[in-house]
Amino acid sequence: MTPDEIDSCCETVILSPEEEKGDQQRRTIFDACREPFRAPWFITIMGTGMASTMLLNFAYPSHWLKICGHVMFGFCSLCLLMTMLHFINTLIRYPDMRSEFTFHPSNAPFMGCLAMGFSSWVIALHSICDGRAPIFFYVLWWISNIASLYTAWVIPFFFMQRSTVKISELSVTLLLPLVSLTVTASCGGNIVPSLPESLKLSTTILCFLLWANAMTVSFIFLTIYTYRLLFYRFPAKGAIFTSFIPIGFLGQGAFAVQLCGVNFYNYTLETQVDDAQVAQLLHWVCVLAALFLESAGFFLTFFAFASVLSYGKHKFHYGFWAMTFPLGTMHHATRVTGELTGWTTFSVIASIYGAMSVLWTILCLCGSTYDVYTWFFPPNSERN
Repeated sequence: MTPDEIDSCCETVILSPEEEKGDQQRRTIFDACREPFRAPWFITIMGTGMASTMLLNFAYPSHWLKICGHVMFGFCSLCLLMTMLHFINTLIRYPDMRSEFTFHPSNAPFMGCLAMGFSSWVIALHSICDGRAPIFFYVLWWISNIASLYTAWVIPFFFMQRSTVKISELSVTLLLPLVSLTVTASCGGNIVPSLPESLKLSTTILCFLLWANAMTVSFIFLTIYTYRLLFYRFPAKGAIFTSFIPIGFLGQGAFAVQLCGVNFYNYTLETQVDDAQVAQLLHWVCVLAALFLESAGFFLTFFAFASVLSYGKHKFHYGFWAMTFPLGTMHHATRVTGELTGWTTFSVIASIYGAMSVLWTILCLCGSTYDVYTWFFPPNSERN
């Protein structure tokens, strides 16, 4: 298959919001239960979860934004509940499909969306609870940790063991399982300040290890994917929104490493005052590492927008969701940089990224809701 044919399949098989209309009859919830679940639908949790964390922790916070964040968190929780129920239903009804979520290249990489979506949900819930119930969130973080390690280690292993994909057929969606490690690292970084003293250092070190693992492997994959773009052109129009995916590991990586630096610095001040200068040095090293990642994120943001605009107008499909999470990661990264350095420019950049991500998430929610409605009530269906 040619690259264009592969990407066209991604549009219709992976990213398409609805099946063929068939006989155009109205459908019921029982019909929906009989439909096999598709792993790309986990991206709705990821997008709404990121939007809720941004609204709750915006670069320029306000009370009304926090209220909107609570509402968006409700949408995220609903998406998490509905997709998980549908996912479990598919595992029970279609035993033959169970292996697809680990081995099949059309479904397996998107399991990373579940891990990232769950981590984002935990971060948002932690912000709403304002640091209360730290052990509860510590347990949730370990669940997120296990899920991300499974998607980032096990799924790529089986893909490399069984796949015969050529370089011309390589899809950037394979990066999704690796990005989940950075989201879990930032999730841990968010809960560290509220944890008991005995858990702070070990959690910070684990978060740094997750971050380092994600950065090492993601840059290797990004290099290979860039080679694919240079010699085999952009993806087809239906899959062009996947160009935003590489921004995710850069933005979330910058966010996570800064949290590691801040948490280690604060822990040192609380326990080992004599080492404060070393802690401050490490803190600024983490900020510089974040600036390095953010600069690459700015470049890929331009690259992604230019790629999408080069195809002209786009009709809504589930590929639109690929734009929500990566832009949100850049908001978090630049927001923290602005807070740590006092550079107002980064706060302004963060607000721009945040506004784009939230508005695009609302657009995707509206488009997806309409698609679900037209699935249940096709335009040409008979009226009772």
